[in-house]
Amino acid sequence: MRKYSACSVRPTHWILACCVTIAVLAGCGSNEKGSEWQRQQQEAQSPQESPQESPSAPTLTPGKTISVVMSASALFDVPEGTADVTLASMRTATSVTDSDTGASTTADPGEQFVCLEFKIKNTGSTELDTYPFSQADWIGEDGEAKNLDITLGIECEDLGQRADDLVNAPDPQPGQFVRGTTALSVPNTQPGRLEFSDREGVPLAYVETQRTR
Repeated sequence: MRKYSACSVRPTHWILACCVTIAVLAGCGSNEKGSEWQRQQQEAQSPQESPQESPSAPTLTPGKTISVVMSASALFDVPEGTADVTLASMRTATSVTDSDTGASTTADPGEQFVCLEFKIKNTGSTELDTYPFSQADWIGEDGEAKNLDITLGIECEDLGQRADDLVNAPDPQPGQFVRGTTALSVPNTQPGRLEFSDREGVPLAYVETQRTR
C-alpha cells in the first residue's frame, strides 16, 4: 500500500497550514543561526578592551626626579600645573641640635623627624603652586593612616640640608625652579610612606620611611 505524507492527505487548508508552519520553523532556525553568526563576527572584529588600572603615584628616592601634574583648584584659585620634582636629600633623626644655640629638640615618643629637600621646576605655562610638597599624609605598613602637620621648632639645616623651608620659597614662574625643605614629625613605630597630594587630594608622589633607632 502506498504511504502518503501528512500534508498530502489533509484538506487543502490543512495542507497550507502544515506547509506554512514548516516554512516558518525553517526560517526561524535560519534567522537564529544568522544572528548568532553575525554576533560572532562582530565580536571577532571588535577589539576586546581589558580593564585599565589607574596609574599609581611614583615613589621618590634621594636623587630621583619625577614629572607631576597638579590639579586645578577653584577653592584656592590655583590653576593646573606641571613640574619636575627632585628629592635632593632626605634626613631622619629622633633629636635635632641647633647649631647656633646648642639646644636640642627631641621628637615625641613614637615619633621621628624627617627632613626632605626638594628641587621643584615649573614645566607649565602659569605660576606653580608648590604647597602640595610642604605637607603630607603618612600610611603605615599595617594600614594606619595619619595626617601630618608641618613641624615647627627644628631646622633642616641642622641635619645638613641647606635650603630654606619650602613654605617660604616663592612660587616659581614657567621655566623657573626653587629649592626648599619640608620638616615633618612622622610615626617611628613601623615602616610606612609619606603621601604628597595636590589640593584636590590626588596623590602626586610617595616617599618611603623606615624606623630610626
